[in-house]
Amino acid sequence: MIKPLQLHTVYGICLPLPYTGSARARAWLNFFYGYDYWTDPYLPVEKSMKTASVSTTDALLREMDVYPNPCADWMSFSYCFADMTSDIILQVFNAQGMLVWKEKLTTHCGVKVIETSNFQPGLYTYLIHSATEKLAGGSFIKN
Repeated sequence: MIKPLQLHTVYGICLPLPYTGSARARAWLNFFYGYDYWTDPYLPVEKSMKTASVSTTDALLREMDVYPNPCADWMSFSYCFADMTSDIILQVFNAQGMLVWKEKLTTHCGVKVIETSNFQPGLYTYLIHSATEKLAGGSFIKN
Protein backbone atom coordinates (compact mmCIF):
# COMPACT_ATOMS: atom_id res chain seq x y z
CA MET A 1 0.00 0.00 0.00
CA ILE A 2 1.24 3.48 -0.81
CA LYS A 3 2.41 5.66 2.09
CA PRO A 4 1.17 9.26 2.55
CA LEU A 5 4.54 10.80 1.65
CA GLN A 6 4.69 8.69 -1.52
CA LEU A 7 1.13 9.71 -2.41
CA HIS A 8 2.05 13.39 -2.01
CA THR A 9 5.02 12.86 -4.37
CA VAL A 10 2.81 11.03 -6.86
CA TYR A 11 0.28 13.88 -6.95
CA GLY A 12 3.14 16.32 -7.50
CA ILE A 13 4.21 14.30 -10.53
CA CYS A 14 0.71 13.63 -11.87
CA LEU A 15 -0.94 17.02 -11.73
CA PRO A 16 1.29 18.93 -14.19
CA LEU A 17 1.37 16.07 -16.72
CA PRO A 18 -2.06 15.44 -18.25
CA TYR A 19 -2.64 12.00 -19.77
CA THR A 20 0.75 10.51 -18.82
CA GLY A 21 1.38 11.82 -15.31
CA SER A 22 0.04 8.89 -13.32
CA ALA A 23 1.72 6.39 -15.64
CA ARG A 24 5.04 8.15 -15.03
CA ALA A 25 4.44 8.27 -11.30
CA ARG A 26 3.65 4.55 -11.20
CA ALA A 27 6.79 3.79 -13.22
CA TRP A 28 8.98 5.82 -10.86
CA LEU A 29 7.49 4.25 -7.74
CA ASN A 30 7.78 0.78 -9.25
CA PHE A 31 11.40 1.40 -10.24
CA PHE A 32 12.51 2.84 -6.89
CA TYR A 33 10.41 0.84 -4.44
CA GLY A 34 9.89 -2.43 -6.35
CA TYR A 35 6.14 -2.54 -5.74
CA ASP A 36 3.59 -2.99 -8.51
CA TYR A 37 1.92 0.44 -8.39
CA TRP A 38 0.22 -0.08 -11.74
CA THR A 39 -2.88 -1.44 -10.03
CA ASP A 40 -2.72 0.45 -6.71
CA PRO A 41 -6.30 1.69 -6.04
CA TYR A 42 -5.09 4.74 -4.10
CA LEU A 43 -3.25 6.35 -7.01
CA PRO A 44 -5.06 8.68 -9.38
CA VAL A 45 -6.13 7.14 -12.67
CA GLU A 46 -6.50 9.29 -15.74
CA LYS A 47 -8.64 8.49 -18.73
CA SER A 48 -5.72 7.24 -20.84
CA MET A 49 -5.02 4.44 -18.33
CA LYS A 50 -8.51 3.06 -17.90
CA THR A 51 -9.31 -0.16 -19.67
CA ALA A 52 -10.98 0.61 -22.96
CA SER A 53 -13.87 -1.37 -24.34
CA VAL A 54 -13.54 -3.31 -27.58
CA SER A 55 -15.84 -0.88 -29.38
CA THR A 56 -13.46 2.08 -28.98
CA THR A 57 -10.94 3.09 -31.60
CA ASP A 58 -7.39 1.79 -31.82
CA ALA A 59 -6.13 5.20 -30.65
CA LEU A 60 -7.69 4.55 -27.24
CA LEU A 61 -6.60 0.93 -27.10
CA ARG A 62 -2.94 1.54 -27.89
CA GLU A 63 -0.82 3.99 -25.96
CA MET A 64 2.92 4.43 -25.53
CA ASP A 65 5.14 6.80 -23.57
CA VAL A 66 8.94 6.67 -23.28
CA TYR A 67 10.85 8.73 -20.71
CA PRO A 68 13.14 10.35 -19.68
CA ASN A 69 14.55 11.48 -23.00
CA PRO A 70 17.47 11.96 -22.96
CA CYS A 71 18.25 9.25 -20.42
CA ALA A 72 21.28 8.41 -18.30
CA ASP A 73 20.92 5.21 -16.25
CA TRP A 74 17.43 3.97 -17.11
CA MET A 75 14.64 4.30 -19.65
CA SER A 76 10.98 3.68 -18.91
CA PHE A 77 8.52 2.36 -21.48
CA SER A 78 4.91 2.92 -20.37
CA TYR A 79 2.61 1.03 -22.72
CA CYS A 80 -0.90 -0.21 -23.17
CA PHE A 81 -1.94 -2.37 -26.11
CA ALA A 82 -5.26 -3.53 -24.69
CA ASP A 83 -6.52 -5.02 -27.94
CA MET A 84 -3.55 -7.39 -28.38
CA THR A 85 -3.87 -11.10 -27.74
CA SER A 86 -0.42 -12.23 -28.90
CA ASP A 87 3.01 -11.76 -27.32
CA ILE A 88 4.61 -8.30 -27.42
CA ILE A 89 8.35 -7.82 -27.93
CA LEU A 90 10.45 -4.75 -27.04
CA GLN A 91 13.65 -4.25 -29.01
CA VAL A 92 16.26 -1.48 -28.72
CA PHE A 93 18.84 -0.80 -31.46
CA ASN A 94 21.94 1.41 -31.41
CA ALA A 95 22.76 3.94 -34.13
CA GLN A 96 24.52 1.23 -36.18
CA GLY A 97 21.35 -0.88 -36.21
CA MET A 98 22.68 -3.51 -33.81
CA LEU A 99 20.22 -5.04 -31.38
CA VAL A 100 21.26 -4.08 -27.83
CA TRP A 101 18.13 -5.10 -25.88
CA LYS A 102 15.32 -7.54 -26.53
CA GLU A 103 12.63 -8.67 -24.13
CA LYS A 104 9.20 -10.23 -24.26
CA LEU A 105 6.78 -8.02 -22.33
CA THR A 106 4.78 -10.06 -19.84
CA THR A 107 1.60 -7.96 -19.93
CA HIS A 108 -0.29 -6.01 -22.57
CA CYS A 109 -0.45 -2.90 -20.35
CA GLY A 110 2.30 -1.90 -17.98
CA VAL A 111 5.65 -0.22 -17.51
CA LYS A 112 9.00 -1.70 -18.45
CA VAL A 113 12.10 -0.02 -17.04
CA ILE A 114 15.40 -1.01 -18.60
CA GLU A 115 18.86 -0.16 -17.30
CA THR A 116 20.80 1.93 -19.83
CA SER A 117 23.91 2.65 -17.75
CA ASN A 118 25.89 0.14 -19.86
CA PHE A 119 24.71 1.67 -23.16
CA GLN A 120 27.21 3.87 -25.00
CA PRO A 121 26.17 7.55 -25.34
CA GLY A 122 24.27 8.19 -28.56
CA LEU A 123 21.01 7.75 -30.44
CA TYR A 124 18.91 4.60 -29.97
CA THR A 125 15.71 3.42 -31.60
CA TYR A 126 13.08 1.17 -30.09
CA LEU A 127 10.49 -1.07 -31.64
CA ILE A 128 7.54 -2.75 -29.96
CA HIS A 129 5.88 -5.40 -32.08
CA SER A 130 3.88 -8.57 -32.12
CA ALA A 131 4.52 -11.50 -34.43
CA THR A 132 2.40 -9.87 -37.12
CA GLU A 133 2.58 -6.07 -36.71
CA LYS A 134 4.57 -3.08 -35.51
CA LEU A 135 2.82 -1.49 -32.52
CA ALA A 136 5.10 1.44 -31.67
CA GLY A 137 8.53 2.78 -32.36
CA GLY A 138 10.69 5.80 -31.87
CA SER A 139 14.05 7.00 -30.68
CA PHE A 140 15.79 8.27 -27.57
CA ILE A 141 19.16 9.69 -26.63
CA LYS A 142 21.50 8.15 -24.08
CA ASN A 143 23.75 10.76 -22.40
